[in-house]
Amino acid sequence: MLEICGEAVIVMLLGLGAGLFVGTSSGTAGTLLIPGLTMVVGYATPRAIGTSLAVDVVIGGTAGLIFLRNNNVDLRSSFLLAVTGLAGAIMGSIFTADAPEAGMNVFIGLFLMLIGISFVKNGAKRNVYFVQNAAPLTVIRRHKTTALLCLGFIVGTISGFAGLGGGRMMMLVLILVLGYSVHTAVGTSFILMLFVAGAGAVSHAFHHEVVPGTVALLAPAAAAGALTASTVANKIDEDRLARVVGAIIVALGVLLAVRTFW
Repeated sequence: MLEICGEAVIVMLLGLGAGLFVGTSSGTAGTLLIPGLTMVVGYATPRAIGTSLAVDVVIGGTAGLIFLRNNNVDLRSSFLLAVTGLAGAIMGSIFTADAPEAGMNVFIGLFLMLIGISFVKNGAKRNVYFVQNAAPLTVIRRHKTTALLCLGFIVGTISGFAGLGGGRMMMLVLILVLGYSVHTAVGTSFILMLFVAGAGAVSHAFHHEVVPGTVALLAPAAAAGALTASTVANKIDEDRLARVVGAIIVALGVLLAVRTFW
């Protein structure tokens, strides 16, 4: 009995941590939940992934609603990104088996660390200014609909290939390439996360890879964490939020690179 209660407490703490971690800047709960559910609780990886995706739906819905209430979501962009992002994720996942996983994870981890450090150091405005001067973005921004469809497919393909949620990567694209404010980029990526994670969760549920009892423990804790984090995120200024997002991206990059050698 004590062992069951102890496991339930661990699961709820994992959910709370995932909600706080993801609720600030989008992304995926899988960064914390998949290692936690496999190494601590003892789930097989497919069940951990399916369960994590179900929790992503809860976090995306909760945090997305907070950002939407604060007028920090572009619903049209979310829809366009979701359509091609899902197609790209399916395409990318076809080639996942042939990828050198260890090297790929280390490369992505280092890339995220560099981006995150830049955000922590320079905030949002200086990074956007640098990208604007380093690349010809005027044409891309002039054809916003086409750009959103193409970028959604590209990021979706990369995400499907690498086995990573595309929410945080899409957020960076919206900020650096399309010039969205940090708040709007984060809020829009939450709605995108709701679509993508929902599709993934349904797919895993058909294969009995979602554990309803665990989701019932994780979901309220994750929702509470996401509600707290997203409420705070909406109240702080752009550069400060960018630095918080940068710190989270650095942590994600470190976790991804280190997990490769576990």
